[in-house]
Amino acid sequence: MGVERVRFLRYDDSDLLFHQPRLRAELTALIRAERPRTIITHDPYPRQRLARCLRHLPDHTTLGLMTFQAAYLCGPGPLFYPEQLQAGLAPHRVEMLYLIMSDRPDLFIDVAPVWERRMAALRQHQSQGRDRPGAGRLLPRHRRRLGERAGCHLAEGFRRLAPT
Repeated sequence: MGVERVRFLRYDDSDLLFHQPRLRAELTALIRAERPRTIITHDPYPRQRLARCLRHLPDHTTLGLMTFQAAYLCGPGPLFYPEQLQAGLAPHRVEMLYLIMSDRPDLFIDVAPVWERRMAALRQHQSQGRDRPGAGRLLPRHRRRLGERAGCHLAEGFRRLAPT
């Protein structure tokens, strides 16, 4: 997929809600250390229709909210986590968050050219049952609906949040 490095924070599945302060601090440290221009994360503010679906997936909205706070409040703020500053992690402001699983996408990317590769990668997510036959039926249908909005066959949709 072209990823050069992956870092795992070692939280248990369905457990992020109970670790928000530590998670936000770790995300802030990562942002300050890696200094990314952009971050892709879950939409922390789903509207009612999507919120009903996501209520069974609290890790998604928790991760989105903690990433949002780390990127836009804590990461650039010199008053947050002074121990990180003392350790040499200087404040850093992310330029853009791209939010996935949003019901308000404002950026669409044509994914038809990489669809098979994307699905092969998704099937590797075995802990979530994605390797079972038929597990990926909903995804193409949703991507076709996004593609209709974007004027292509299959699309990913992102909601962009830029710091103010």
